[in-house]
Amino acid sequence: MVLIKLLYLADRESLLRNGCPITQDTYYTMKTGPVLNSVHDLLTHALTGEGGDWSKSISRPSIYEVGLSSDPGSDLLSRTEQEIIRNVFKKYRIYIRRPAEFVKLLHQILPEIVKVEDGSVPLETASILQAQLKAETSGPTLTEGTDSKTA
Repeated sequence: MVLIKLLYLADRESLLRNGCPITQDTYYTMKTGPVLNSVHDLLTHALTGEGGDWSKSISRPSIYEVGLSSDPGSDLLSRTEQEIIRNVFKKYRIYIRRPAEFVKLLHQILPEIVKVEDGSVPLETASILQAQLKAETSGPTLTEGTDSKTA
């Protein structure tokens, strides 16, 4: 679950900084926060052993955790994308073993996240951009950083 959130944050940062996300995935908001649709599907299929190319580099999920089983390489990522991924991981890595706290934090700091009790709600990139613009005009934003006690 935390991997999907970290990837969402990296995509979001790239969208806000560069005008396009890293993964080109589609997003949904669920009770547990933002979800990258294709990554979610890949993890779901990996649980059943149908991970395809994904399973060549990513281990089968075990208790909501995955790991690298081989180096997938980074030749398809730009230096800027690699930097964004490193920075997001560095900033939020303390939540790797604290997923419930991470979900709570994301609901607090991501203005585009709506409350969802059951199922999922599509999250359009336009909504991300509009919510960020609105947040920037009304107070501190995620891209400006978060309180050092929470991030």
